[in-house]
Amino acid sequence: MALSILDDAKIANAEILAKRYGASTAAAVLAYKKKHEIINYSYQTSADNIVGKMTMASLEKAMFEIERGFVEHNVCAGRSRGIL
Repeated sequence: MALSILDDAKIANAEILAKRYGASTAAAVLAYKKKHEIINYSYQTSADNIVGKMTMASLEKAMFEIERGFVEHNVCAGRSRGIL
C-alpha cells in the first residue's frame, strides 16, 4: 500500500490478493529504491528489490509525513469550520 500511495506503484491484483511478493512488487520496490537512492554502500553499488531496514525506514517516514500532513490539514480545516 505504501508504494502505491507514495509512488503510484502498479502492483498486480493477483499479488495483492495472494499477499505475495511477486514480480510487480519487486519492480515497484526497485523503482522506489532507485528514485530515493536507497543503497547500502557498505556492500552495494546499486539498488536492489529487497525491502530491508533502510527501505522500511524510508517508507515509514514518508507515510508518517503524509499522515501528519493529512491530520494537520484536517485539524486546521476543522477549526476554520468550528468543528474542533
